[in-house]
Amino acid sequence: MKRLLLMLAACGSPAAKPDAPPLGAAIPCVAHFSGNFTEDSIADSCAMITHTVTAPDHFTLALSIPSVTLGTNLAGTFDLGTAPSLGLYSSRTVEQWRIRAAQRVGEGTCLYAAGSMEVPQGNFEMQLTELADPNVHGTLDLTQFILGFPSTDCGDADTEMVTVTF
Repeated sequence: MKRLLLMLAACGSPAAKPDAPPLGAAIPCVAHFSGNFTEDSIADSCAMITHTVTAPDHFTLALSIPSVTLGTNLAGTFDLGTAPSLGLYSSRTVEQWRIRAAQRVGEGTCLYAAGSMEVPQGNFEMQLTELADPNVHGTLDLTQFILGFPSTDCGDADTEMVTVTF
């Protein structure tokens, strides 16, 4: 009887906290763009771990962030290596990374780009909070450059900042 009363008290108690989401649970992708344009984007998910056939033990974080303003997804990959861990990653610690989107403007194109092989490179800081292949969760702060093709007006700013929770 005493056990039953304790269980009932815990259920009705305002101090009782809901359970944390289970490992691998879906967490929505929330992105905020600022710089040349401002937009908030929400998707069911935007990040996952992928592996190539030639390197099945190699982990790559793939992102695909929808943007109404760009009319496409901001898509990228971050090479996490063979033994990734939770914690902080940055453009200074990840050897291979790339994220980009192309926006059609009139007869021209505006390229939003950053990456280890891009010029200018841009930068990012990413905090991974869950890594349960193929699920991955964390945050990303990204600065990418906007490159306009000749005679294309891409706006006043030359960078776009993107903050993502995934």
